[in-house]
Amino acid sequence: MSEQKFNRVQVMFNAEHRPYLYGAIHIVDGDLANHWCERPFVISRTTAGGREIVYGTVARTIENVRSQLDRLQAFRSEAQRRLDAAGIEPIEGTVSQLPPCDITDRIFDEQDALVEEVLPIVSVNVRVLSEIFPRKMKRAKVKVYDYDNTCVDNIEQVS
Repeated sequence: MSEQKFNRVQVMFNAEHRPYLYGAIHIVDGDLANHWCERPFVISRTTAGGREIVYGTVARTIENVRSQLDRLQAFRSEAQRRLDAAGIEPIEGTVSQLPPCDITDRIFDEQDALVEEVLPIVSVNVRVLSEIFPRKMKRAKVKVYDYDNTCVDNIEQVS
C-alpha cells in the first residue's frame, strides 16, 4: 500500500470580517498529516463607499506616492495663503527668498517636518515601482541643486 504524497501551497481567503479580506497560506508537505497554515494577513479593505483597496498593487503604490505629493501641494497652498494674509512677498534676486520673520520661520519649520515625513514614504514607493518597472525607471534621473539653484549633478538608477 503506497501513501499518496502532496506538495501544495494554497491561499485561503476569509471575507467574513468585513471590511477586510484576509488570506492565509496553507502548506501541505508530503503526507496530508504534515500540513500547516501561516498566520492570516490582510489582502484588501472595502471602504464605506464600496471601493476595494488591494494592498501591495501597483495602483495602490502609485496612490501612496500621489497622496504624499498632494500633501506637499496642500502645504504649499496653505503657506502661500498665510504669507499673503500677512502681506509677505518674496525678496527677488537670483533666487526668491522670504524675509526672516516669525511666520516664515514657522513655515520653514513645518516644511522641514513635512518633508522629513514625506520623503521616506515617496522614496520607498518609487523604489518599489522601479523594481517592478526597471526599464521605465532606468531613464529617470533626479537632479541635484546647490543653494544657488544650479544643477550640480544627476542621480541615476543603478542596475
